[in-house]
Amino acid sequence: MREVLKVEGFAALPRRLDEERSHILRPTIEAVADARQLSLSPRRFETMCGGLFLFVPSLVALNLEGLAKAAGLPGSKMIPGSHALRSMLALKLGSIERRSHVMPHVADQGLGLLAGLNAIPKRSFLSEYSSRVGHRQIVKLQAAYHKQIDSQVLFPGECTDGLLTTATPQRRLTLGPTTYQIAVVPTVLFFDSGRVVKRVNGMSGVGLSAADLRQALK
Repeated sequence: MREVLKVEGFAALPRRLDEERSHILRPTIEAVADARQLSLSPRRFETMCGGLFLFVPSLVALNLEGLAKAAGLPGSKMIPGSHALRSMLALKLGSIERRSHVMPHVADQGLGLLAGLNAIPKRSFLSEYSSRVGHRQIVKLQAAYHKQIDSQVLFPGECTDGLLTTATPQRRLTLGPTTYQIAVVPTVLFFDSGRVVKRVNGMSGVGLSAADLRQALK
């Protein structure tokens, strides 16, 4: 436009003021993650991570606070070690594979609430935190985690006639006096009157497809 006006002998158009410009999306300043600022007051909000709250009972049973303490994970008053661990886990559960990919999600209140924070930590904190956690702490965290999941209290076996039971991470499922060995996760067991009437084993490296489950439910 400027070149056309110049060729025709007209002066350049004056620059528009900000208030005269059409509305466009601009970067926003989001809250800094701080557990002390978490509000549990009743409210409504939209989140892309609503499905992650299905993991809350398992996260409570897993006792992340105890795992973080056993591993000696670093923390602060703003972001305690257990909250940092929960933040990392929330990103993994939400298939946010890299720390650098968290920025489009920092305004999602659901992620922050799941982590026990007013907002999910930003990329700079996650990168810096990862460098603060050493090999010894990772080994301690893994040991505490495996000790926790091996507990029958964490994954008690339950059997409901007509429903399927999912395998546990320790590759065995104990229901009363009977223990079922699980080679591949997931493996699905169907019960009737407390007795296994059908078993669908997953394939190594593949698992079970939707077609496998539909066929098993016929």
